[in-house]
Amino acid sequence: MEGRDLPGLEELARARLIAALDVPDEAAARSLAGRLAGKVGVLKIGLELFVAAGPAVVRSIREAHPTLEIFLDLKLHDIPNTM
Repeated sequence: MEGRDLPGLEELARARLIAALDVPDEAAARSLAGRLAGKVGVLKIGLELFVAAGPAVVRSIREAHPTLEIFLDLKLHDIPNTM
């Protein structure tokens, strides 16, 4: 490779990046999603944001950024620091 980028390698790497939307409300989530669009491939919505904003946050982000995947992480039993 000697300093050259392989075609599509950067895009492939970006598609594999997951960013957590660990923010308190839908407005903050939409803002962060907008800043991350084009830089990551997946956005993670956790239990705290989902409880605060409901399913509307998923629809809202999906409509604004249809190329981003959304990982809905709603596990109810987790390590104590996250609960």
